[in-house]
Amino acid sequence: MLIFCLSIKAENRFPPFIAEGLIRVQQFDIAKTNASVMSSHHMVFEYSNGWWRVEVKALSGQEEGTTSDCMVIPQGVRVFRSSAGANTNSSLIQGFALPLTFPPPASANMFPVWLTLCPNPTLPIIDAKRMWRFINVGAADGLSKSLYDPKNVGDYVLSFAQPDNAFISALLTTNSGYILTEAGYADPYPPPFNKGFLDSAYELQATTNVHGRIFPLRAVFRKFAPHISGDLDTDVVIARVSEIMVTNISFPLEPGAKRIGAAPLLYAKDFRPSIFTNNQSVRYIVDHDLWRSVSDSQIRNLVGATIFETDSVKKSARSAAPRLLIIILMTMTLVIPLAGFIWKRDKIKT
Repeated sequence: MLIFCLSIKAENRFPPFIAEGLIRVQQFDIAKTNASVMSSHHMVFEYSNGWWRVEVKALSGQEEGTTSDCMVIPQGVRVFRSSAGANTNSSLIQGFALPLTFPPPASANMFPVWLTLCPNPTLPIIDAKRMWRFINVGAADGLSKSLYDPKNVGDYVLSFAQPDNAFISALLTTNSGYILTEAGYADPYPPPFNKGFLDSAYELQATTNVHGRIFPLRAVFRKFAPHISGDLDTDVVIARVSEIMVTNISFPLEPGAKRIGAAPLLYAKDFRPSIFTNNQSVRYIVDHDLWRSVSDSQIRNLVGATIFETDSVKKSARSAAPRLLIIILMTMTLVIPLAGFIWKRDKIKT
């Protein structure tokens, strides 16, 4: 399967910058009218020559005090979360390396921030009309490769903010009529949504000019879901709204520029190798956020060991069934004669 991830107008180089602001998320319970959960987050986004990193700290809501962090690395992104009060200098935090070019779409805060503030973003585009849909995949799911399931293709409409043509101004995507389950299978929606429907809508609502460059100032990202009793494929409801508000734009060499702090020591769960299927990964320690390429010899050795171990487990499982059957048969050959002997002995006594 050939996969395209394209960076639109990649030749338009953008200067390094740091953006700071707030993001407000409203999650709706689509089974209940007007039932929703609100949360707010502080965000920082760094960009330099194609490299980017986003950090989001929950200020309120169910995840208050939690920090989420995502950064582009060779052949993917790395993601980790840490809780308030955790001693990141002595505790080993779980980190995930995913074969994506953007934060996990299940992230209601990091993903919309990236969509808003990443210049010339690398999108999972197939051609001028179709793209791989941003399904609700999280960092720990191990289902990142389900993004590229042939049934996860939708139409899109894309435009960029003028005159720099670097930041997305609008992005509409559709669902082709399938839902990807946690097991990685694509099941069709019931009619009329099996023919497709509006899946997400991003809109840049305001911009600002800094040193002659256009920067996003305010944006909104909406995720939709089929209405439970919908009669038409247009009967969708809002499942989630993420509002992004940029409060400050600075540049790395400026005095007082706010940089994201160093990442902690991470226990990595790496899903990047293309030979892996869903939920397969290699595990190792990453210090100073220095991630190796998938082609690195150490990573390749770990991949080989993981595949060997997985194959050994499968072979052991396959051979366990015949061994169990043999044990049962041997047991029966001993038990049945013994039972017959006991029955005859008891009959003689009576």
